[in-house]
Amino acid sequence: MLKVKDDVSADLPLTYVGKMTQQQLEKHLWDAADILRGKIDSADFKHYIFGLLFFKRLCDVWEEEYEERLKLYQDAQLASDPEEHRFHIPPGAFWNDIRKHSTNIGEHLNAAFRAIEDANTRLRGVFQDVDFNNKERFPDATLELLLQHFSKHRLRNCDVEADILGDAYEYLISKFADDAGKKGGEFYTPKMVTRLIVSCLQPDEGMTIYDPTCGSGGMLLEAVNYLKRQGKNPKSLQLYAQEMNLNTWAICEMNLFLHDIDDAFILRGDTLRQPKHLVAEGSKVLRTFDRVLANPPFSLKNWGDEAWKNGDQFSRDTYGCPPKSYGDLAFVQHMIASLNQTGKLGVILPHGILFRGGTEAKIRQGILQDDLIEAVIGLAPNLFYGTGIPACVLIINKQKEAKRRGKVLFVNGAEEMVEGKNQNTLSEANVGRLAKAFLAFADEEIASTQAVIDQTRKVKQGLLQQLFTRNKYNKVEDTYNITKYSLHFLDEVAQRVTGHTPNRKKPEYWDGEIKWVSLQDSAALDRVYIYKTAAEISEEGIRNSSAVKHPKGTVVLSRDAGVGKSAIMTDEMAVSQHFIGWICGSELNNHYLYYWLQHMKPVFERIAIGNTIKTIGMPFFKSLKIPVPPMEIQVQIANTLLSQDQQIFSAEEELEQLSIIKRGLIQDLLRGLVRVGVTP
Repeated sequence: MLKVKDDVSADLPLTYVGKMTQQQLEKHLWDAADILRGKIDSADFKHYIFGLLFFKRLCDVWEEEYEERLKLYQDAQLASDPEEHRFHIPPGAFWNDIRKHSTNIGEHLNAAFRAIEDANTRLRGVFQDVDFNNKERFPDATLELLLQHFSKHRLRNCDVEADILGDAYEYLISKFADDAGKKGGEFYTPKMVTRLIVSCLQPDEGMTIYDPTCGSGGMLLEAVNYLKRQGKNPKSLQLYAQEMNLNTWAICEMNLFLHDIDDAFILRGDTLRQPKHLVAEGSKVLRTFDRVLANPPFSLKNWGDEAWKNGDQFSRDTYGCPPKSYGDLAFVQHMIASLNQTGKLGVILPHGILFRGGTEAKIRQGILQDDLIEAVIGLAPNLFYGTGIPACVLIINKQKEAKRRGKVLFVNGAEEMVEGKNQNTLSEANVGRLAKAFLAFADEEIASTQAVIDQTRKVKQGLLQQLFTRNKYNKVEDTYNITKYSLHFLDEVAQRVTGHTPNRKKPEYWDGEIKWVSLQDSAALDRVYIYKTAAEISEEGIRNSSAVKHPKGTVVLSRDAGVGKSAIMTDEMAVSQHFIGWICGSELNNHYLYYWLQHMKPVFERIAIGNTIKTIGMPFFKSLKIPVPPMEIQVQIANTLLSQDQQIFSAEEELEQLSIIKRGLIQDLLRGLVRVGVTP
């Protein structure tokens, strides 16, 4: 039940005390802004409303602490001792002291603010840019209305818990960002975007958290809230940040104080020109952290390239100096330099950093080569204040898990949003799906595709064993026993052919139109067919060497280096002396021969000799025998195995496309041409 505070002077308006709901508090604070609407620019509301709110909270909590200690100690002097209070309020600087004045209210407010700053080192600068002593902007009548409004509710801890007041303060920040439009992006990042980044970074107890462009402090607070949701101790976090804008820095400080966070290190200054978090005062070595997260200004111009182009004194230009008009990758490099050896970072960036050329391309290449980028999460359009351009979240990890090394995950969140009239937002479901895609790293599609490949390979190997070792070919109704068919020398049922290398000193023998199979093509073998070769020779090269053109359908096998690898020619081709081939006639099907050679590959590998390059001598092939069933059975065996290979190749191609999306190491991906979707 609400009751009237009994210690208010009779000439002051009544103050209602008692628990306030989140909604009541939010409305109360927003109504205060309405008093100033039309009198000053909406972009400036926040400094004055936040200043008065913070002042009122400080005074009310001091009174609460005083009453508790007076009851405990029964000593007014001891109860008012500065050591007994979170923040000290000097005599004459209380809220009720200001309420006693009806003229020059702004002057008295300013004096109270300065007195509180002087009495509390931790609050130095918090009220610095809040100036109520301008009667054209703040006549006494306007200030009287504001003070009357804030006096309606008491803001002690027993009335408004720190989390509720802090959340209401963040609500006010978001409302002011709405009002400020483009300028709102300078101090506020939408809460659910911040939650997405923190969910991906997964901060834990005892970690150091750093935001180099902290704005109003939302990312630091989300790290705190993340631990609360996990049932862990948020007080164990060590929070660090830097902010260049004085007003925004003050908002951040108040935001943290109102959330009952006193021990954060929020420093003022230009992060790129004068980073403040160093290992020691005067040092040129950056302090490093467990988690770094930020929403720096997009494509900042005149960001400080003059201090980088001849070598950054803080050694942050490892990958190069970004162009003068785009500071995005300067912030990224600062954040990388601020990570410890096991650290992770998450940063919001415009899509342009994925594909812009010049020095930015070189910087990207260096970061990729060092295998630091873990993921790029594309975001829906129009989520941020002041810009509708597409943005993404870049996740960097100094210590990737083994399964993620050499890979970059691309997540397409372009459709993950709740559409709004003026601005889109992310819901908890949107954030959950995007974070899950990152944390899982491999979706069900990839897992199922790999499972298909593995299972089909097992089936194929089983068939090879069944057909050529157990000597059975099982069909639904028939069983063929290959052992009942006689063995033939391979040379009796197929024409053996060899090859040669034309003189390499004769350029006219090369770069013709005849495909020439050599050891360079080893990777293209064992996939049933060979379609193209690394080198081609000319007709003149054929005429003036022992090289021979072999017809389409010839089965070739490597007898050197990649011993036992084979393939079927899809065109007329020649081969080098490292290969042997067979042209099949009416007695032997070339696909049957290919799969029989695949079955024999372990034998070929076992008998190959040589210390440096393994090879199989020609006499072995002259004595090689093969079972030759009727052509119908040969075709059935070949088709059975070919169907397995086709399934494997199709699945491998699908997996490669998915892997390309996951790795993101191809230029096309960096240009944003391919994305992986997120499904509910």
